Amino acid sequence: MPSCTRSRYHAPSTHEPVCGLESTSRAPVTIAAVRRTALGATFLTLVGLLSARVVELIHASRLAIVAEDLRGILSGQPYSAAFANRRLGPWSFAVLEEALGSAEAALRIPVWIAGLALPWLAYLAGRRLGWSQERALCVALALCGAYVLLQDDRCLMPWDLYDLLFFVGVAYAIHARLGPLAAAPLFALMLLNRETALVLPLWLVWRGFREGDLRSCFVGALMGLAGGAVLLFLRLPYLGEGAPLPIATFPFGNHFRLFANARLLLGGQGDAWLSLGLGALVVALAWKAWGAGQRAAEEALALSAVGVVAIFAMGHLGEARLLLPIAPLVAFSLASLQREAR
Repeated sequence: MPSCTRSRYHAPSTHEPVCGLESTSRAPVTIAAVRRTALGATFLTLVGLLSARVVELIHASRLAIVAEDLRGILSGQPYSAAFANRRLGPWSFAVLEEALGSAEAALRIPVWIAGLALPWLAYLAGRRLGWSQERALCVALALCGAYVLLQDDRCLMPWDLYDLLFFVGVAYAIHARLGPLAAAPLFALMLLNRETALVLPLWLVWRGFREGDLRSCFVGALMGLAGGAVLLFLRLPYLGEGAPLPIATFPFGNHFRLFANARLLLGGQGDAWLSLGLGALVVALAWKAWGAGQRAAEEALALSAVGVVAIFAMGHLGEARLLLPIAPLVAFSLASLQREAR
């Protein structure tokens, strides 16, 4: 007779026998369930297509500028040392331009990929976390809304698009409590895209300290050091006096825009004030969620607040798209903090 006891380390499963009663067959698939699934799939696809089309229209007039910036990175002449380590976007652009024979098409395709993949990734991640279909669909819709609304009148780069998708993975990793080895492949991909990849080892180290997990601390620290070394190696040719760059950069190739952003605010620039307001809201959410008893949401929102501070110090406050990577962290946290309707 099967035992009714369970180890404290054994996660419950709906497919295991409970107190000796075994299920001999799975629940039958009903027409209503098939219809529900089909409607959900249609909704995700249509929302993704619509958001991609709107973003494409917003940036259609600036594709030529983006193409030149990417060619500069590929030719060893990035606009700034801060862009020298961002390889995934330029590489994908080069491959697509070679295959399609069109720079504009090579830039439009990532917009559509991001638009279509974003709701599906968010939905599937939410379902794996145990959310209801309605909750997962709401998060997917919210992220598509962020994809459209967090745009500005400046250029949208491929690394912005890839970051949005990667941070759905970061949000999932935090809420699923993935181990450092499981998060390593995601970190490797993110490191090729942008320096925001360092958020992942930062979380692993912090989580390790909170939970007394020395392995998480050690592996996270190693990932962070290795990632920082890779970033610095890729930027080294463009640092120091005589570096072939059209603009000045600060230590390690980062920008420092604290005073420039303050001038934007004092000058009354609307986009800067909007970004500041959204950032303040994120910080307020992180403050309110702290101590709520859900470590994943606390950590994700706290990392979001750190991202807001980094944007104010090193980013251009008038570029709302810099908030895109924060959107999945906030959306997943708010969803996890809400109780499911019973």
